[in-house]
Amino acid sequence: MLKQRIITAIILASVIISAVIFLPTQIFAIVLAAIICMAAWEWAACAGFHDIAEKVLYVSLILLCLVVCLVFLQKQWIVLIIAGGLIWWIIAMFLVARYQMNKSINLSSRFFKAIIGGVILIPAWLSLVLIHFNKSGVSLMLFLFFLIWLADSAAYFSGRKFGSKKLASNVSPGKSWEGVYGALSMSLIFGASYAFYTDMRIIVAVYFILLVMFTASFSILGDLVESMFKRMAGIKDSSNILPGHGGVLDRVDSLTSAAPVFFAGLWAMERFS
Repeated sequence: MLKQRIITAIILASVIISAVIFLPTQIFAIVLAAIICMAAWEWAACAGFHDIAEKVLYVSLILLCLVVCLVFLQKQWIVLIIAGGLIWWIIAMFLVARYQMNKSINLSSRFFKAIIGGVILIPAWLSLVLIHFNKSGVSLMLFLFFLIWLADSAAYFSGRKFGSKKLASNVSPGKSWEGVYGALSMSLIFGASYAFYTDMRIIVAVYFILLVMFTASFSILGDLVESMFKRMAGIKDSSNILPGHGGVLDRVDSLTSAAPVFFAGLWAMERFS
């Protein structure tokens, strides 16, 4: 299983890195939209939509929202949508905490869970497209992807080696506080290295490192939220399309929460630095 997981991870990383480096933002947005649509298909099952026609309708609505945002909305409206996504993730922290305490939250409505899927996926897509469009977009996108991969790996290995205090046993039994500390330590090192390499001013570097650690923290939240919804739906993996990794949603859950946070932090840094 570990060998299969590593092989799949290498292939995925190669494809993603190539897309970030070589594709113009418009084409990158289309490729990313295809990935978001696959994640939306899997989210539909988590929301309780099992009929193929219902899933097709849900994915079509998500795709329509992406097209409308990209083609018709001005940047200030897109930023507001991303801000709405950030508000959702703040609410999600409390939902995860409540679920951890009593294994029950009142989210039985399929329609409501479908909306949550849109609030998760659409701001994430917009954030990634806008980051890629930035004048330093390629390096920032690569940084974000490597940050999530490194934080996830550090959490896995430190949790496996030292893990004793469970983070949220009712949500994701495998996660521990030691894993969180490992992820944050790795993000601190990685963020400081990038700040040093790009010769940031001290105050900007401190802000950037804090943003990186904040982003890594929210990437963990994204993983927990998806785990919570899968548990409520009685699903182990969102699908089995990726050998050793489960589904597309299982791979992008951390990114859906990290991307809006990272974009918002960069947006603020550009305006106040």
